[in-house]
Amino acid sequence: MIAEIHLNIEDIEPSAVSCGERHLIDEISAVVTRNARRQDARKP
Repeated sequence: MIAEIHLNIEDIEPSAVSCGERHLIDEISAVVTRNARRQDARKP
């Protein structure tokens, strides 16, 4: 199952989250970016 996810990572202030949460946000951002690139590669 492929889910479409829209996250506004830029809207989150790094100073407003703890180190653990920041790491998680960075990880989610990387995953979303990779997924978006894969979807773009599939487009004709």
